[in-house]
Amino acid sequence: MKYEGTTLNERLLKAGLLDGFNRVSRKGDREGMIAILKRVELDERQISYTVDIITRRQRKFLVFMYGFLIVTAILILLGFVVEGI
Repeated sequence: MKYEGTTLNERLLKAGLLDGFNRVSRKGDREGMIAILKRVELDERQISYTVDIITRRQRKFLVFMYGFLIVTAILILLGFVVEGI
């Protein structure tokens, strides 16, 4: 095991896969993330945990952003209604 005792980022960097992993993870490409994580010798449990954490954070961020946009739109509309009175 050439990656023993290293962090995930260290493994990805050493393998020249860090940029590729960042690309597929930003896209939410689960299969792409899994393929890359297998190449840096993570076991199935580690891969599943890592991919789940990344995709869960992305979903939470999207929900937050949609909520923020809706509240902003409502406040803008209310501001226009109040000004129009």
